[in-house]
Amino acid sequence: MDIYISAAISDTDTISGIMNRRAGEMVISHAMQQAPGCFIFFDVDNLKKINDYHGHEAGDRILHIMGDTLKANSEEHLCCRLGGDEFLMFVKNVSEKEAVEKVEKVISDFNYNKKDDAEVAIASLSAGMVMCERADDYDDVYNKADKALYYVKQNGKSGYDFYNSAYDSIGSIHVDVEKLIDGIRTSGSYSGAMSVDYRQFTKLYEYIAHLEHRFSYSFKMIVISLETPTGENPGSEELEQSMYCMEQAIRKMIREVDVLTRYSNRQFLVMLLGVTGNGIRIVVNRIFDGYYQMKENIVFEPSYIVADPKNISSNT
Repeated sequence: MDIYISAAISDTDTISGIMNRRAGEMVISHAMQQAPGCFIFFDVDNLKKINDYHGHEAGDRILHIMGDTLKANSEEHLCCRLGGDEFLMFVKNVSEKEAVEKVEKVISDFNYNKKDDAEVAIASLSAGMVMCERADDYDDVYNKADKALYYVKQNGKSGYDFYNSAYDSIGSIHVDVEKLIDGIRTSGSYSGAMSVDYRQFTKLYEYIAHLEHRFSYSFKMIVISLETPTGENPGSEELEQSMYCMEQAIRKMIREVDVLTRYSNRQFLVMLLGVTGNGIRIVVNRIFDGYYQMKENIVFEPSYIVADPKNISSNT
């Protein structure tokens, strides 16, 4: 077995730090011919959200965390990244109970390893599992694990399940609605505002404006800008640091029902639901206080304007 692992050293996935698909499938397939065990298909939940909200550097960090977690839990390094958010792991000579303990340990370690990185906090793990015998066909086992993983993803994510024959008719599988709702609720668990890209922001704006028209539920849009004193010309690095601090202040100070997007290199748009004029001032003051606390040397001063969608629509 060491020969195969040595041969795979040059076939490492650069982001996760473990074997890539080509090398990993070769090593795992060989191991399956030598011993029974558990074949585990992992998926990193919410990777796309992390990439969209915080950029691909944050996404790469959670993939690296996953790679480190699998390596630490695989004595013979029988793990690989398939690509995207998908990973494989094979654990030899284990019972079903021991396989569950292994998956739960991976999930626990993964959650611990990401706990200090707020930008990847919404990541979780889903897993499809197959107990296999020596010399079972790799492709057959892979497909079964994929079906088990699909079932977990369809029923709320952030969990694991073993393959059973009912999954062969995957399209007709009963969906556990309570589990699905709980998964949706927890998969987006992050503090502060919902941070979306500008295109998503405009869609949400139209939707919320429609709700306001139908149900008289008010909302306000705030434009928060960073401005420089007259005559000063700070560099782009200073501006980006200031924008980062402002985004963190906004995310921490406003509610999960509110919505945030970065509009330009100096501006954010924020939708506040169900607030009054005095409530807006309180929220903005808290945001600016948070910004000042994060930035020791203030170069870019914050300002804001309030756009009342109801008044705007009536004036046009």
